[in-house]
Amino acid sequence: GVETAQLRGCPSTEGTARPAPNCFSSTVPKPTGSDQLYYVAPFAYAGKDAAQAMKELVAVAMVYTPGQAKIDAGGWKIVKQTDKYLYIQFESGGIGYIDDMEFMLDDAKQLVLLRSASRTGFLD
Repeated sequence: GVETAQLRGCPSTEGTARPAPNCFSSTVPKPTGSDQLYYVAPFAYAGKDAAQAMKELVAVAMVYTPGQAKIDAGGWKIVKQTDKYLYIQFESGGIGYIDDMEFMLDDAKQLVLLRSASRTGFLD
C-alpha cells in the first residue's frame, strides 16, 4: 500500500540487494544492468488534471479481460480507489496467488507511478 504518500518499493531477493523478480515498480531509482528488468517507467498524463487521469486509468482497468495467457484467470477487482490512488488485485487461475497492482498519481509531475508485486511465489 501507500506509505508516506508514495508507493512501496520492491522487496529485495533474500540475501541480496536485488529486487524480487515478481515485483515491478516505477517508484525506486532507475537501476542499471540486469536490475532494469524490474523497473517500469511512470506514465505521463500531461495536459490533463488528476481527476481526468484517474478516470481514464479506471476506464482502462474496467475493460481488461481476465485470463490473458491464463496468468490471471482467477479474475481481478478494484480494492481501493481515491482521487490519486488505485489498488487492484489479480488472482492467478487455479493456484490462488494474488498479485497487487497499485497506481498513484503524482500531480506535480503529472505522472502515473505504478507497482506490481506477487504476494507469494518467487517468479510468478
